[in-house]
Amino acid sequence: MRVAALSPSQEMVASDDSFQRYFAAALEKSGHPDLVVLPGLIGVAWTLAQGSTLERGSSARSRRETRHPSSVYPSSLPVDDDANRRMYELHSRLAKRHGVWIVGGSTIERHGHHAFIVSSVWRSDGSCCGAQQQTHLSRAERSVVIRDAAAREGAPPLSPARGTELALFEIDGTRLGVIVGTDLWHPEVGRILALQGADIIAGVGALPSGGRELLRIAGLWSQVQQNQVWGVESFLAGSLGGEVCEGAGAVLGPCEATAGSTGYLAFSSRPSVREPSTGAGSGRSAPGILAAATLDETRREAVLRSYPLLDHLNPDAYRGRLPELYPERRPEDGRNEHDARRSCIGTVGEHSEPERSPAGTGHEQPAETSGTPVLFGSLKERLFRRYLFWSARGSRIRGALSRARAPGPEPQATTHAGPA
Repeated sequence: MRVAALSPSQEMVASDDSFQRYFAAALEKSGHPDLVVLPGLIGVAWTLAQGSTLERGSSARSRRETRHPSSVYPSSLPVDDDANRRMYELHSRLAKRHGVWIVGGSTIERHGHHAFIVSSVWRSDGSCCGAQQQTHLSRAERSVVIRDAAAREGAPPLSPARGTELALFEIDGTRLGVIVGTDLWHPEVGRILALQGADIIAGVGALPSGGRELLRIAGLWSQVQQNQVWGVESFLAGSLGGEVCEGAGAVLGPCEATAGSTGYLAFSSRPSVREPSTGAGSGRSAPGILAAATLDETRREAVLRSYPLLDHLNPDAYRGRLPELYPERRPEDGRNEHDARRSCIGTVGEHSEPERSPAGTGHEQPAETSGTPVLFGSLKERLFRRYLFWSARGSRIRGALSRARAPGPEPQATTHAGPA
């Protein structure tokens, strides 16, 4: 499978025509990939380019907070259902026209009085197979004022909200997971996707400019190494009215499966794609970032055979406290390597693709499930149970330490003969 990470400049998302020309040029230069990953928050940049207004103002963040990935957010952002719908229609047309799967970056969607950061996935026939919501929100993200562009003046802002499920999407037998925004720096997200059987993880986000190599390494690169999967990441280039975002794209793999054991198959933070000239008067050539590579699954399988990392997990450490999440499993004949590796975590259900609302926007509603439940139930329930487990264990450890440090009985005085 060939994959590509694209990060167009803001000029390229200013109109449908400029984005379509950029997309076609990027596909040709990248060797016509099977999967294309667009950057995080491209939907917000698209909304602003379509004419939505942005309340500008200082976010009053500390110096430490400005080093955080979420410092790219301004103090307020608009949500425009109509702009989201037009962007989704464009992604659908591009996927069908070029016969590629598209991870459409991310945008902000409204659902009732809540706003979610969402990444949609599009099949090569132009249909939407589902979406992944961001499951963690930083303090900066929770403090952003999000307003519905179509709401009347003076209406209360929307409340930022998080998703509670992690989904997989199947591409011709290859399982794809998507990590959105600051979820890239929460290692449990990649581990849950890997335990569900993900082969590729797409990461979409935005980073403030100014040498953020260590942040990128601490993000999807680390998740790929910890879980022995492929990775494709794309970061937004441009500005959302706050900090300037440092665009970048990369294709990642286990260090043992990459040249020089770097973990990189391709990387780019320099403009490498330009909008094709359309004749006299076009005059402008806006750059975009591109990183593309072919994934050799045989090399990853060799890594898994030599050191199946997920086989070395220790579910017995949790089974006593969480038996409903870690049931006893007996080896079964005829299971493939993924199923054998996942057997240590109990029952794993196939992903049931969420259905998109007719308008093409809004919170995704899960489809009816026809088999076993999603892995461990909801993500929130899994993390809450894990929190309770470690909290109880920590209390016992602290109690034991307190007893060990408590003073013992006073030693009896020893009498001995001595001078009067």
